Amino acid sequence: MLVIIIGAFMGIEVLGRAAIISFVPFIAFLILITIFSFGDVEIRYLLPMLQQEPMQYVDAILIFSSKIITTNLVLMLFFYPKNIETKHKAEKMVYFAYFFSCFLLFVTTFMAITILGPDLTKVKLFTGFSLGQRVELGDIIERLESMLLIMFFLYRFTL
Repeated sequence: MLVIIIGAFMGIEVLGRAAIISFVPFIAFLILITIFSFGDVEIRYLLPMLQQEPMQYVDAILIFSSKIITTNLVLMLFFYPKNIETKHKAEKMVYFAYFFSCFLLFVTTFMAITILGPDLTKVKLFTGFSLGQRVELGDIIERLESMLLIMFFLYRFTL
């Protein structure tokens, strides 16, 4: 919360630049965790969720999209600048960012549920750290959560 307060005090431009700096390491970390953890995916964790009626999925999707996902879109449009020369291009980029963030949310949730299981996913506060701890590729790559921790520190110091 302190980072958000400092960022709001310093201005939206500083938050934007910090986001640009931390975007590439975050995506690289997410790709590494997804690739190296894909062998641990167990579809059996999804079977209890797939045994429900289709209308229950529709209700859950509508509730989730109306409360959580559209709130993110409203926040992104809140910072939409008014004096842009090419509004059509900026509008396309806002929608691209929105759909890209929804895709990242889906990938991280899918990986957390299928690797850790629904019980651990509910309990763990930072599932990315738990997924990073499970990564082992011989003696070369182990425990990728240290990369995420370093990225958090770098992001904090960019503010």
